Amino acid sequence: MPSTFQALAVALLALLPGASYTFAYERVVGSFGVSLADRLIRFLVVSGVFGALLAAPGLIAYRDVIVTGRLASGEVNALVVEGVALAYLLLPTVAGAVIGHGQLRDWRLVSTVIGSAPQPRAWDYLWRPGPRAWYGCGSRAVPGSPESSQRPETSDVPTRPGIPRIRISI
Repeated sequence: MPSTFQALAVALLALLPGASYTFAYERVVGSFGVSLADRLIRFLVVSGVFGALLAAPGLIAYRDVIVTGRLASGEVNALVVEGVALAYLLLPTVAGAVIGHGQLRDWRLVSTVIGSAPQPRAWDYLWRPGPRAWYGCGSRAVPGSPESSQRPETSDVPTRPGIPRIRISI
């Protein structure tokens, strides 16, 4: 646990590339079945990958700008500093969006790198064990049909007033 404000700021800045990548990726493909623990692990792993990719350019920039004192003396253009900060945020975001689109379009390179675990579809939920499916419609069921005599269990699925819930069991 960080003990100072500076340590907390460094920890958050270290997680920023992973967070921006993950949020951009999930915006494109969705965040099915992702808990906070899963998302935190993704933040850490992706931040580690971007940290490894940017280690050499970061070392070169550190030697040329920080060690020489050019940043402290004001010799570095403010637009360069702003460009580096935007690139630190935008490169992982663009990478997440591109990889998300590659996942949706079944690009071979993307599926080789991140795997091919497709999103669950409605049929996947229908065939899983337990309460299989719920059907809700805006109008009442046809009188005399088997569905009209069924009373859904309100503890399984939250209901909205005026929309009947009908359990379909296979």
